[in-house]
Amino acid sequence: MALARYLLQGADVWINTQVRPQEACGTSGMKASGNGVLNLSILDGWWDEAYTPEVGWAIGGRESYADANYQDQVEAEALYGLLEQEVVPMFYERSADGLPRKWIMRMKTSIKQLCRHFTTRRMVGEYIERYYLPAASHGRSMLERDLSVARSLAAWKSRLAGEWPHVKVLSSSTDGFTEIPVGGEFQVLAEVNAGDLSPDELTVELLMGLVGAEGEIREGERTAMTMEGSTTKGTYTYRATAIACRKSGKYGYTIRVTPHHPDLTARFLPGLITWA
Repeated sequence: MALARYLLQGADVWINTQVRPQEACGTSGMKASGNGVLNLSILDGWWDEAYTPEVGWAIGGRESYADANYQDQVEAEALYGLLEQEVVPMFYERSADGLPRKWIMRMKTSIKQLCRHFTTRRMVGEYIERYYLPAASHGRSMLERDLSVARSLAAWKSRLAGEWPHVKVLSSSTDGFTEIPVGGEFQVLAEVNAGDLSPDELTVELLMGLVGAEGEIREGERTAMTMEGSTTKGTYTYRATAIACRKSGKYGYTIRVTPHHPDLTARFLPGLITWA
């Protein structure tokens, strides 16, 4: 921290050129923004979340290349291009009073937008409100009535593990279209075999997103599917509606089934998840 104090006092631009996605967080860049230093970094770690054009610069996009040397070349050219065309000209563009007004405006915007969000105070507060307090409340509920709630949940998990191999997505279908305009919507139907489990013990979701070059779903969004009825014993139909396509491109979807229980704290249990 003593070394960082001197570095921050002498810096105008904070550059972080890690290889995506190897940046764990990037707290040095957070400290820099709190001291009026502008960030110029790879979109990884905290900067991938924090970056907007008003508060700094992004080196490249979020692309990754199999050839590490080629990726270094692409990002080096992007870095030098930003320095030459944007960063250096803005820093040395002075008004009549000798001050870089555009640079100062970006410094103030960076402090205003980033410091209130990327702080230990906010982080600890969110952990307390979103995790610690709910976990403490849930722990107390498990101890009530001579551990009856905990015993019931343990018995349910045991039964669930025995029944889960029978849970399968039998089929899925759409409205039969091939193209849909940006902002349009469509519906997806799915047929799920629950075995001896009831629909209340399952969460069925539609996962949809843009399809990448290798057929993977990127930037996927999940939507809960609604159970509409039963076709045969243990087999149920589900529907998801109002799925908006926000960008142009090729979209794909799949169906995911996970356990559901009112006393279950984790969304996913090891080995208990079924995909279409």
